[in-house]
Amino acid sequence: MSTHSLHPDILTHGLADSCERCAEHAERPLDGLDQKNIASLIARVQGHEEPRSANEYRAMYQLEKAIMVARKIVPFLG
Repeated sequence: MSTHSLHPDILTHGLADSCERCAEHAERPLDGLDQKNIASLIARVQGHEEPRSANEYRAMYQLEKAIMVARKIVPFLG
């Protein structure tokens, strides 16, 4: 696991493209981001907001796929 480089807060500015740790979060947002950041990204996906960086684009794409899977399996959960 890499460390974050110095950059603005990801909640207000998005996942930084120049940060190795943000790139890791982009590939697996559900594994590394806290609930507040996941909720923020899901709200951006659902609101059809533009990603603020390439890393944020990848994270939003991963979350959009997860949302589609969840919608398919939720009816089968008791």
